[in-house]
Amino acid sequence: MMKLTEFLRLNQKQQDLERELVAFSQTNPSAEAVQEKIFAYDLPSLFKIAFNNSKVDKLLKSEPLKAYWEDQWRRAGVNPRGCKYDRSKPLHEYWPMPTISTFTLLQGLFIYTEYQHIMDSKKMSLDLVYIAAEYLILAAQSGNFFAMNALCEQGLKLLKPTFNDDLARLILKTAQQAAKLYWTPGYLLLANVYKEFNKHKEEEILKAMNLPLNAYEALRTAQGLEPKSVVMINNAYQGKTIIEASAGAIKSFLQIKMKFVADLNLTATDCSLAERKAELALRDINKKFPEAALPIEHAEIVDVDFDSIPTF
Repeated sequence: MMKLTEFLRLNQKQQDLERELVAFSQTNPSAEAVQEKIFAYDLPSLFKIAFNNSKVDKLLKSEPLKAYWEDQWRRAGVNPRGCKYDRSKPLHEYWPMPTISTFTLLQGLFIYTEYQHIMDSKKMSLDLVYIAAEYLILAAQSGNFFAMNALCEQGLKLLKPTFNDDLARLILKTAQQAAKLYWTPGYLLLANVYKEFNKHKEEEILKAMNLPLNAYEALRTAQGLEPKSVVMINNAYQGKTIIEASAGAIKSFLQIKMKFVADLNLTATDCSLAERKAELALRDINKKFPEAALPIEHAEIVDVDFDSIPTF
């Protein structure tokens, strides 16, 4: 299995395409020209080139391609409409999110899929574990929720026997990014990270944090954002509800709030302060995103060549 740097290294054909796309982007092309140009190329090559070249990345995130990427993202769902739709199973399609480019989400899913292939190896070694970690981190940085969740979950397990400052920072940064992008699912992840960090509260880098309050604040923010987070919940949990995705661990927000209060020894004053801070966070998000994130209705499904689409 290739290291991430080797995997992202462009072959000669992709290097030629990179130069071609950079030159093309500088011609101020029309929307039709952009679509005609990009639709001709395979997605893995475009993803890799965009990781390597910011100019191409900007071109691929341009407005003329927005609908195209949204349709590719929709089709990457568990059971999307189209030629692969299984009517015996629930419909599931991924939806675009207002917090991140759909093209970036596709890149993240592309890298996360490669991570899964590594983890499926029958001959897992320590070297493969380190290689897989590189893929997982990039997928998380590219906004893939499965990668963010896995990174935090696995990272927290690694902290139990031996606390590592750098790993703790990575976990917290990842959970904070998840909250920023995925609202309710992300803030639930962040709340759990703070709660688990409280078990290591004597560590130097955590001493300045009020971890119990941070955990409860994140939980209340997750609850407050739930009505706006329909799209994020669908994408993060692949069509499942929060209760279904938690396998019964979360029965209601009231239940989990009571558990946090008990486990973290929170007082009424603590809860009141955390509630006020959560309200400020909600106000800020509502100001930036006044409309709820809702699924886009696809009246027309564009017929594309599925052979050119990577299997997610």
